Amino acid sequence: MIFYEDSHSIILYERKREEKQINLLQADSGQRIIPSFAKVAQKIDRPKISQFLGMIIFVVSLAGLFLFAGPVVFSEISYRLNQGKKEITRVINNEPVKEKKISFSDLLGEVNFEKIPDPVDTNFGIVIPKIGVNAKVVPNVDPNTAKIFGEALKRGVAHAAGTALPNEEGLTYIFGHSTDYSWNVTRFNAIFYQIKDLEIGDEINLFYNGQRYFYKVTEKRTVGSQETSFLKEQTIGRLLVLQTCWPPGTTKERLLVFARPINMPEAGIMK
Repeated sequence: MIFYEDSHSIILYERKREEKQINLLQADSGQRIIPSFAKVAQKIDRPKISQFLGMIIFVVSLAGLFLFAGPVVFSEISYRLNQGKKEITRVINNEPVKEKKISFSDLLGEVNFEKIPDPVDTNFGIVIPKIGVNAKVVPNVDPNTAKIFGEALKRGVAHAAGTALPNEEGLTYIFGHSTDYSWNVTRFNAIFYQIKDLEIGDEINLFYNGQRYFYKVTEKRTVGSQETSFLKEQTIGRLLVLQTCWPPGTTKERLLVFARPINMPEAGIMK
């Protein structure tokens, strides 16, 4: 029996012994045989394979994140850019950039119409200048049937069936959220995502049958997903409520924006 002083010598000895065996086999069969120690080279490539698989997983995850949150991110960026342009315009025109506190009585006594873009749908549409919303409103949508309101929210925002239309007395309820699966929320919720930035006094415009209905925000609150008691607290008259899910991308709660018509004729019409 032969002993070696170190492990390196043992490895060299084993490798030479394998080479001799391979040479004998090749001589007997005439076939090419891959030496077992070549597996060492194959093992060297495994880190490269792992890196490649890791890169694929990263790219797929990034694509999934973009698909899930893309509409919300785009909406946020667009809103911030739009707000930046407004501030620049004010500075150029030497207008003071400050926030004025407005009471509801002020709203009733003064109406300053903002210049708004042409609505995408004058049959039933909504335009909110501050946050850049200009969307079709799908009328009479059942808010309790996911398949129905899911299809409606692909085309715009939805008017809840059973609530008043803009030319009628009562509560007009418009929602832009989805409550079926969380991965659909951002896709359907993007139009109303920015209503979180609305404040008391901000302008909301509804268009219905070619007429413009002008409202200003009076309140904003967050409620539970099943809560309806807030409606009992309201003196209805003509009341507009906008709803989206909260926090963004979830169905845990609902964010509500309340608005009242301002200085409208009896029919509630403002061209």
